[in-house]
Amino acid sequence: LEYLALFGLVLLHEFGHAFACRSVGGRADRILLWPLGGIAMVRPPIRPGAVLWSIAAGPLVNVALVPVFFGVGQLAIATGAILTSPDLAKLFATLAFINMALLLFNLLPIYPLDGGQILRALLWFVLGPATSLIVAAVIGLVGVTLLFLLAIFAQSIWIGILAVFILSSCWHGLQQGLAQLRMTTTNRPRPW
Repeated sequence: LEYLALFGLVLLHEFGHAFACRSVGGRADRILLWPLGGIAMVRPPIRPGAVLWSIAAGPLVNVALVPVFFGVGQLAIATGAILTSPDLAKLFATLAFINMALLLFNLLPIYPLDGGQILRALLWFVLGPATSLIVAAVIGLVGVTLLFLLAIFAQSIWIGILAVFILSSCWHGLQQGLAQLRMTTTNRPRPW
């Protein structure tokens, strides 16, 4: 049940991204669930506010679930269900923990995690699309280095695999940001 519930929480998180993207006029055609999490294939309008809302909505689903799990736990205590069904109470406690862990992990400022994309969208207001992507990707490279160290320290192959995936996406984001920056400087009108 815990594994099914984990995928359910991830799916709700990804639905948050998809519904928010559609609410600002973007496209959200697919959600991919895989052993390391989920990815909502969203294409919000190319505006920092639309991107910010589309990305922030996923973690906001997890935030909204915190009082739900807390309330269910309190209800189990108040009704005595925790004594008659300790496994059920343990399940909801585990779900609350998983939900918080997903929220905190997703908010790490490591591009392409939600926290890194939120950072990028916030920087976009000030720095523009290309430079904000470069800054977020560089910060992400530092973060993924720490994730690799955690994988080694914890001797976790799963954290290592996740770090490789994040590194690949982060590197791609950096290359994309540099290409966008070159395009904007090449297409800029000459002062003479």
